Amino acid sequence: MSSPPPRKHVGVFVFPFASHTAPMLTIVRKIAAPAPDVLFSFFGTKTSNGQVFPKDAAGGQGNVRSCYVDDGLPEGFVPSGNPLELIELFLKAVPANFYEAIEAAEKAVGVKISCLITDAFLWFGAEMAREKAVPWIPVWFSGSRSLLAHVHTDLIRETLGSEEPEDSDQMLDFIPCLVSVRSKDLPWEVIRMNPTLQFSIMMDKMARSLPKANAVVVNSFDELDPFATLQLEKHLKKVLNVGPISVLSTRTETVAEAPPPPTADPHGCIQWLNKQPPASVVYISFGSVITPLPGEVMALAEALDEAAVPFLWSFRGDPKEHLPSEFVARSTMAEGCLDSKSKMVPWAPQLDVLRHGSVGAFLTHCGWNSLLECFTGGVPAIMRPFFGDQKMNCRYMESVMRVGIGLEGGKITKAGAVAALRRVLLENEGKEMRGRMGPLKEMVARALAGGGSSSKNLESLVEMVTE
Repeated sequence: MSSPPPRKHVGVFVFPFASHTAPMLTIVRKIAAPAPDVLFSFFGTKTSNGQVFPKDAAGGQGNVRSCYVDDGLPEGFVPSGNPLELIELFLKAVPANFYEAIEAAEKAVGVKISCLITDAFLWFGAEMAREKAVPWIPVWFSGSRSLLAHVHTDLIRETLGSEEPEDSDQMLDFIPCLVSVRSKDLPWEVIRMNPTLQFSIMMDKMARSLPKANAVVVNSFDELDPFATLQLEKHLKKVLNVGPISVLSTRTETVAEAPPPPTADPHGCIQWLNKQPPASVVYISFGSVITPLPGEVMALAEALDEAAVPFLWSFRGDPKEHLPSEFVARSTMAEGCLDSKSKMVPWAPQLDVLRHGSVGAFLTHCGWNSLLECFTGGVPAIMRPFFGDQKMNCRYMESVMRVGIGLEGGKITKAGAVAALRRVLLENEGKEMRGRMGPLKEMVARALAGGGSSSKNLESLVEMVTE
């Protein structure tokens, strides 16, 4: 006997690059759990979906269905190693690939789409939702202030003019809540649109489309930046802060029939941290995409030797290709050796690491998700931003929240890194930052608890999507 068709059919569109797919799946699972009679078709590329769905659940899990869209790569394509190349080819295929995929899904399920949840980048969700007469709910995976900058794209360009604002210290004092931001802190796609780059075109169209959304979901929590949320609500119909998304529960009830994943620590990071003094360790990670230039990697290694502070370094790639052999040998001892004051691993359970009492600083690329995890663990940041919203995030942490410091000159040098490590780990300034982090850590816990702001906003999101 065949099962009845789902009561509703929700389409979920993923931007299948960087760290966008996994948090989108987290949100969808949280919405799907209390609505087992609603089907969620999760549209990503074969590669991106394959990274987040278990191999034994390639078709999806419970009422979350894995669906593929064309990645735009020509037959026989050989990547050059430039990640922007893959993004540009994918964006040339949109929105046609999503239209084609959603038509196939509707035919296969036998139920038309009742709601569209998309990555905020995918601006065409506004037009598709209008055509189908369904709600459009984009998800912004960064913070409120960077979203506010994008919403004000036209005003920023008109005010800054045609100069070279990328290197300017001009303050954005003409936008409430962004008065501490300098023009050089802005994402380049806010400053000007490059008509030769699909990514730039996408961000430009996104800024103009978001006011059409029924609600915009933001990876933040109400208590963190209420003034920014208030400013966003002047331009958007509804703002729902549901973060930090990476901290949302992954217990069994988040997905029907899906067992909770165990907390993995294959390289013994927590066991090693247990042997270190309180607030003494700097944890180092530049995320899943960024690798600093070789000169900066070497400068950081020299600074760690000079500062002589314990460190845990989550290192992407082969450290032997970038660092002196003796440095690597000291930091990659055999598993189970806990006496070393340094440890390099290919991967670390970041949230668990940042919650550990031995960690006193986080040297980070300043991605928003990493900073939210700083708040969750109560750990100050040492920041080396690279692109996108990262410079704005750095400015926010340093000048507004006063719970982090940017590296001098915006790059890693031996002298600058030594100074930053000592300031945060060894001097009173670091203790004061950790003191300011304490209330933020408590705010995160309250927001995610039952009856907390993020929990309530998530409940509102569930109602919008499923009722």
